[in-house]
Amino acid sequence: MKILYLITDLDIGGAEQALCGLVRGLSRRDFHPVVACLTGAGELGAVLADQDVPVCYVRMRNRLDVSAVFRVASLLRSYRPDVLHTFLFHANLVGRLAAWLAGTPVVISSARVAEPRQHHLWLDGWTHRLANIETCVSDGVRDYLLRNRVMPERKLVTVANGVDMDEVSVDRSTLREELGLDGKTPIVLSIGRLTKQKGMSDLLSAAALVVEKRQDAAFVIAGEGPLRARLERKAQASGLAPRVHFLGFRRDVPNLIAGADIVAVPSLWEGMANVVLEAMAGATPVVATDVEGCGELVVPGETGLLVPKRRPEALAQAIASLLSDGAKRKRMGKAARHRVVSDHTLKQTIEANTALYRRHIRLSQSCSPADIWGRRRLA
Repeated sequence: MKILYLITDLDIGGAEQALCGLVRGLSRRDFHPVVACLTGAGELGAVLADQDVPVCYVRMRNRLDVSAVFRVASLLRSYRPDVLHTFLFHANLVGRLAAWLAGTPVVISSARVAEPRQHHLWLDGWTHRLANIETCVSDGVRDYLLRNRVMPERKLVTVANGVDMDEVSVDRSTLREELGLDGKTPIVLSIGRLTKQKGMSDLLSAAALVVEKRQDAAFVIAGEGPLRARLERKAQASGLAPRVHFLGFRRDVPNLIAGADIVAVPSLWEGMANVVLEAMAGATPVVATDVEGCGELVVPGETGLLVPKRRPEALAQAIASLLSDGAKRKRMGKAARHRVVSDHTLKQTIEANTALYRRHIRLSQSCSPADIWGRRRLA
């Protein structure tokens, strides 16, 4: 079975890494995957190519480059995949239109986040008839799309992220050595692109409250983005500079998690934050905002703690409570790892996707060309 994956870009990010994990884990006896990227080459494109996964670049010039639809349609006619599986908003939109032009039998889109931009929701809803189904990375995202009437319920199915347990690190000394911290300094780690979505400003507000009581606590922020300079200024103005470490973009996320006592996830909206899964897999307790996906992973008081978004004081209280109880952190970390192993491995994610492929390919084989063109009887 031939599967063509279309994604907006192949820079390092949650959706991009999820696609790479899926593609690399597919059984080559049953599936032949090809990846197409709307933009230019990204770092993960080279990773896929090194593993003998064909990668094509559409080179979409900008968001209004309508010609990309026709280039993707040409690619679909040439490759003739059994399934087109798209990731991220622009790839979902371009892929649906291109597949309609090319007559591709099965189109599966992916909803990776509870998208707050209304024009994205409108366009997603306007074109949903061109897709057989949309996978949602969490029940929270699925419910969000239903509340906003983006797609009918019959077209939405939850396929959660999974962790490759072989990539989980157990080296807890690396981060401390890098920062010159001794073994008694508690480390609160946060990982994410420095944008509004990730709520890092709230984390700094919470850090100021925590440090008032725990002057030995260290806060580590790994990630790059347009808000970095503003966040650094806030840390300086709050007197946090000695206690907050900005690491910039990092590739060694498992090692960072292994070196932390707590992973804080202060996001304002999500789909299913990979960092929550990765922290739980690494037996590190999580303090997260109760946004889409997080509540499906973190069992409050058992595998971590949940707090309302935009509430730095609640975030600070939860972090401080865990910092003061090492036995509780250890117990939560162990339970968190068990939950990931039971319910959220990469193998389980791959199996869920391949079951969808097989089901919809069978449905398409029983349909006429007119049914396929109109996306009737295929959901």
